[in-house]
Amino acid sequence: MTSTRILCLVRRATHPTMMAQVDLLRQAGFQVEVMSFRGPFYVGRLSDSGATILGYIQNENYLKRLLMLRGAIPKVRAAIKHSQITYAFGADMTLMALIAGLGLGRPMILNVMYLRPTQTAPGWQGKLMRAIDRVVIGRCRLLIIDSAGSYHHYFRGWLKTRKQSLLMETKIEASRARGSMPKNGVPLLDRPLVIGWFGVIRHLWSLEFLECLNRLPNGRFKVVIAGAAAPEFRGFDSFLHRNPDIKFCGSFQHPDDLPQLYGSVDMVQACLYPFPPESWHRSIRYYEACFFQKPLIVRPGEDAGEVEKHQVGLVLNEDSPKDAARTFSAITSDDWLRWRANMAALPRQHYMFTDEAGKLSRALAEILNN
Repeated sequence: MTSTRILCLVRRATHPTMMAQVDLLRQAGFQVEVMSFRGPFYVGRLSDSGATILGYIQNENYLKRLLMLRGAIPKVRAAIKHSQITYAFGADMTLMALIAGLGLGRPMILNVMYLRPTQTAPGWQGKLMRAIDRVVIGRCRLLIIDSAGSYHHYFRGWLKTRKQSLLMETKIEASRARGSMPKNGVPLLDRPLVIGWFGVIRHLWSLEFLECLNRLPNGRFKVVIAGAAAPEFRGFDSFLHRNPDIKFCGSFQHPDDLPQLYGSVDMVQACLYPFPPESWHRSIRYYEACFFQKPLIVRPGEDAGEVEKHQVGLVLNEDSPKDAARTFSAITSDDWLRWRANMAALPRQHYMFTDEAGKLSRALAEILNN
């Protein structure tokens, strides 16, 4: 595979989960060229060095985003000519690559990563998005998906596609993973229990849940938040102002800052919205929490099934953040010790990459040989 050149198109070359996939391609022996845009910084890797920057994208401004994608087509076409495979992250990047590669005959790989609410929305906007998805998927040779749920529900159920797929979960990279020092004492016995929320801040429900816990009079819980608010999310500054005793660490680098962050907490909030399409995905925080052996707090969805199956945390079924906080406040130190012991017993392949590079290499080799 050392002579096979792959062009990777990513929205942001500092995006940790997208670049983890790029690393797998390199580990598999491919020559990889990365082209990307720059965008608002939330959390990410230290550098996008080595990537060809195509422009700057504002995620919330879709008109400017489409114009920027259109303007990048000549550069992308030139890169496709020198590659055997094009590997794009997301339907928008894939659509741009398909237009840029018209007539060149290069196989296209679509890495889905995330499904957006517009893709399952009712009305003409949702229908238009699904029509675009069908066109894009029809011209791809392989779908890379992060969870079986998203493929089963959306691609099989909504789009009725039978396109070949490969499951590549957003696990921890073995070469980049290192443990953290455990906190002293037993939470809820010797000291308060510390809850961490690390990532892009875009869920109002999660903030309200943490706020309710933070305001409980018994002082049994403390909260640590790291990351940055998504551009479309409003109210995070006022949340911090109302809750001055909640520790906010600001943006962080992935994976360099993870040991310190996870080492500072006892449990990790990984609450996604419990309705499609978000509930069909697995959170990267699930895998990170398993690696650092920090029990999880989740809502119904893909993560909840794993949390319940392995008994490694608590599933909050309540719709109201206040009711969820009341339920959570009843946990004991024995609950936490049991969850942590169950996490320690999980096999490493449950949350860390093993033969993913080999799986990806074999799948792409099959495409090249057919």
